[in-house]
Amino acid sequence: MLQKHQLLRISQSLTPEEKEKDIVKDKWNSWVFDVSLNGYFNGEKLYKYSSINSSINISRVTPELKFESSMSYNYNKEVYNVDDSLIVVTRKSKYFEHLLVKSINDHWSVGYLAELNSSFYSNYNFHSLVAPAIEYNIFPYSESNRRQIRFLYNIGAVYSDYIDTTIYNKIHELKFAQRLSITAEFKEKWGSISIGIQGQSYFDNFKYNNLEITSRISLRLVKGLSLRIYGGASLVHDQLNLPKGDISSEDILTRRKQLASQYNYWGSIGLTYTFGSIYNNVVNPRFGN
Repeated sequence: MLQKHQLLRISQSLTPEEKEKDIVKDKWNSWVFDVSLNGYFNGEKLYKYSSINSSINISRVTPELKFESSMSYNYNKEVYNVDDSLIVVTRKSKYFEHLLVKSINDHWSVGYLAELNSSFYSNYNFHSLVAPAIEYNIFPYSESNRRQIRFLYNIGAVYSDYIDTTIYNKIHELKFAQRLSITAEFKEKWGSISIGIQGQSYFDNFKYNNLEITSRISLRLVKGLSLRIYGGASLVHDQLNLPKGDISSEDILTRRKQLASQYNYWGSIGLTYTFGSIYNNVVNPRFGN
């Protein structure tokens, strides 16, 4: 009887206030903030180039719902020395993206994507996309911390307000487009690697299309700090935004405006530091990152 009495005293030794102290509270409530700032420069006797790219990403991810918003500002400057005269070319662009995804089950999800941007280089006073979407993952989403192969399809309304009249005699237009993307991603202790293929076309004329392939490697350096290497290439047949008129030699040499091309390729490397909720360990890859 004595032993039973002692056990009873032990089970009641923690008061509700003491138990509450043992529960770890997330003061960030699962919100995560990601701030990046990258700079690059190169030069020679007759040419100099510098750029600054900054971004802010805000997200809150749970198994049932995924919220992401990002904003970026890009500034590039080039200086040419031609016949002892300096030609200075600057480019600025702004970008905003918002994503909301609702989980249906361990393979399906639905949501929407919204994009807004402006760019002198791309001839956009204002460009927007609003696209409902649906996604299927071959592997259960519960295994996404190790592997995933996702198929994402969306149909969206694309509105463009151009700076200059385009080669198709448009100053603004509204179109409807479709996009299909396939993404494979695998994660290890050292980081992650992913490969994506994406195709897009307009409904009113399927000859306006593009196909893109991308790859990304993320290497963990220390807690919160990662080195990211990114690259890709695309086939382009939908440059509806090109300005009308002859292209000057200066525009070609300085690339002040976007030029007609049937392909492009790119790559980048940079550091990213993440802070915020350290208790938000939810893995939700629906609709990508």
